Amino acid sequence: MAESDERDELRTRQATLHLRTAELQRETERLSGSTDLSAIRAHQELLKRHERELKAFDESLGAFHERFGPLGQKKHDVD
Repeated sequence: MAESDERDELRTRQATLHLRTAELQRETERLSGSTDLSAIRAHQELLKRHERELKAFDESLGAFHERFGPLGQKKHDVD
């Protein structure tokens, strides 16, 4: 995959993960003090899955950084 394509994919994944994090935080707040055990368990599973997705993204981002530098910077050719 080309650097620019990989950069765009990582940015898209990052934005999606940020949105999902906010959604999960709102749901955590909503369930705070709840006695609905099935909803709490389901939410815990979503949190665990999100944690795995964050870890996978972090690993992908780290590999990208090693090859091309920070995500926010584009590599410039030097003449």
